[in-house]
Amino acid sequence: MTRPPLPIDVNKEKIFIDTRYDWFARKYASKVSEMFEKEKNQTDYDSYTWQGQKLRRELHSLEFCWEDFEKIANEYKCIITNAQIYRLYSTNKGSDRDKGYSDVVDEMKKKNMWLSETWHTDNTHDVDFRLFIYLNDVGPDQAPFGVWDPITFIPRKLNACQTSPKPSGLRGPRYKEENGMLMPIQKPGKEKSLTGPAGTTIAFNNNIVHKGNYCKSGYRDAVCLQLLPIEHNHLYDAREQKRMSTIKERFLR
Repeated sequence: MTRPPLPIDVNKEKIFIDTRYDWFARKYASKVSEMFEKEKNQTDYDSYTWQGQKLRRELHSLEFCWEDFEKIANEYKCIITNAQIYRLYSTNKGSDRDKGYSDVVDEMKKKNMWLSETWHTDNTHDVDFRLFIYLNDVGPDQAPFGVWDPITFIPRKLNACQTSPKPSGLRGPRYKEENGMLMPIQKPGKEKSLTGPAGTTIAFNNNIVHKGNYCKSGYRDAVCLQLLPIEHNHLYDAREQKRMSTIKERFLR
């Protein structure tokens, strides 16, 4: 089987967008939406609220779709090193979130959630990449995934964790946007928001500069799969293995 194009190696500064996995959205979107609406299969530790408003919820067990996750990973000749299905809820606060000044950001800083909504890299292995699949239609107000345009790849750096009390190396450095420049690397450009219908699939290297966004209306359901090419499985470290063990242990609960 021919591997689909990957944003790794010579493609570190590319991003691939298509509807390759719209079948996944057709198969699971309604089921996932029902779980969120009826608050079934939810995690407690990933429930974020602000003044009573829900901001994000994550499904607890992914057993119902894991076989298809593995099918996708096998198509790419990869192993799964992280997997999530989560919903972002709309909130009327936080339009200035990515600059770090809104009340919501201040609250999220305490929970480390805000890190995803500032310009950042993930500081994972340079050959890691991510598949992001929208399960519902995502317009400008449904928290579209954001990338810095032109695409900017920042190689993995140990001890690059600058804004979180979490152990070093779990997150890369954060960058502020000032006057059309990405600081401190002084990269001119602007945000490109990736909108699209349900099934839109975004493949990108974890270490390109990217960010999340607030959901201003409605909601956004999405799959996030982190994949590692099997030829690099020696990089599958103890921390990642522990994380995957935790994910699979939930199948038994």
